[in-house]
Order: sequence, then structure tokens, then C-alpha cells
Amino acid sequence: MTCSGEIMKAHKLLITDIGSTNTKGIILTREDDSYLLRAIARVGTTVEFPHADVKAGLYRVVRKLEEISGLQLLDPVSEEHDIRFCNDVAYLTTSSAGGGLQILVIGLALNESASSAERAANGAGGVILETIAVDDKRLPVERIQLIDLLRPDIILFSGGIDGGAYASVIRMGELLRAANPEPKFGVSASIPLIYAGNKAARDFIKIMFEEKYDLHLIDNIRPRMDEENLEPARNEIHRLFMENVMEQAPGYSGLKQLVMDDIIPTPAGVIKSLEIISAQKQKHSIAVDIGGA
Repeated sequence: MTCSGEIMKAHKLLITDIGSTNTKGIILTREDDSYLLRAIARVGTTVEFPHADVKAGLYRVVRKLEEISGLQLLDPVSEEHDIRFCNDVAYLTTSSAGGGLQILVIGLALNESASSAERAANGAGGVILETIAVDDKRLPVERIQLIDLLRPDIILFSGGIDGGAYASVIRMGELLRAANPEPKFGVSASIPLIYAGNKAARDFIKIMFEEKYDLHLIDNIRPRMDEENLEPARNEIHRLFMENVMEQAPGYSGLKQLVMDDIIPTPAGVIKSLEIISAQKQKHSIAVDIGGA
């Protein structure tokens, strides 16, 4: 859901980032037309056992923010499993818990369709587990074994220009059909597979994958050799992240009921921030993140 107007009216703005290791939080209070940073805190993320619920970490970091800032953020009846914010608090979050949004990229040429698919995945805030291509110098059995070892949230399959030959697309598709990757969280749901390659191969892709994966057909990432079309893939990755990946991670379905706007992957939040800064400053912006690890 999107409630930008309500967010801007809130006196207290709570923002968290639920990472794989730590859950970080900040609290801002509205002062006239700007926000004042009041406190920063962090606790361990609780996506894994024994907690298996990201809301436990959220509850703890908010309690720490209350202690540091002296502000009341939670309703007195709140508990780890039943979080309720005060009426004057707006809550937003990003997340990379459980390894973030992990994507397996499959393409034809490493420097062409596979490279474009990598840019689409990165632009959507994904973490690329591996890139598999016709010219990656692996044997077919090595590719199948590698796919079996990975546990992707999403598979992004690209290759071929629209209307061109699609024999290589079918070749890579047969490798993917022969493999049996498991979802990250071991649930029974099928792994989402986004096909963003040659439109002429769609009928074959449907036959191969409709029953094996949660198949989604979108516009070609490289419709022509001299044209890149990344936006449809980015949008589809983000949609699947919200509707599929987030529902499977422990505690995320409840977390989605607490936020006042979409939960987005942490890298996507960073990218969006850079876009806003660049637009406001009318200059190119570069960010360097050494990572918590």
C-alpha cells in the first residue's frame, strides 16, 4: 500500500532496515517543514530459528529507540508477536533478511543478454547468486549441478532478440528444466521464473516450465542488439518480491500489515535514494557500501 500523504503528516517517522544480521532503526520527528534525527539503534535480526519471526527484532529495536530518544513509539499493549504503534508514528522499512532478494540469472552470451539481465536484477535490488550462460565455459552437467545447489528467490531467464533464432534459448531452457533447485525457505511453492527473452520462444518456454516453476512472461530485455529494455524486468522482480518472496520469509506477512508503504529490498532503497539525490543536486551520485560483513 502507498500512503505518502499520511506519512508526511506523521509527527514521528520510524524507519528500519531488516538485514540478514542486524535490524537497524532510526526515529525522526517532524519539526516545521523538516525532520530531526532523534535516535539510532540496532539489534540482531530474528528471521532464523529460534525466533523465525522478523517482528521480534523489530519490536526490540523500537524499544531501544524509545529508551534512547525518550519518545513513546509503541502502544502500551504491544508485544513481540503483536506490535502496535502509537497513532502519531509512521513506519517504513527496507529488508535484506535471509540473504536479501537472491536471483539466479540465465542468459545466452555473458556480454549481451546475460549482462543485461544482471543489470536488471541489480537495478531491482537483487543479489545475483550466479550467472549461467552458453559461453560461461562450464559443461552442461556442471550448470545443472550448480543450479541444484542454489536456492534462489527468483530466476531471471533472458536471451535472443525478438524474432531471431531461438535454438540457444531452448538449449538453456532444457538445462533449467533438468535441474531441481529448491526455494530458499523450503516451502512447497514453486520458484518464480521470469522469462524476458525472445518472444518467438514463448510457446516453448510455456511447455517446458508452466508446471515446474511459477512462470511469468514479460517483454524482452534485449529486443534488439542495440536496445536494452530493463524496466519491465525490474518491475516484475519487485512485484514478485512483494507478493511472493516476502510472504514466504518468517514473519513478513505480519510485517507488511505494519508498514505505511511497500517494503523494498535494501539495495533498491539505496538506488532510489541516489536517484533522488542526483535529481535534487542535478549531479551524478556515487555511493560506496562496504557491507556489514
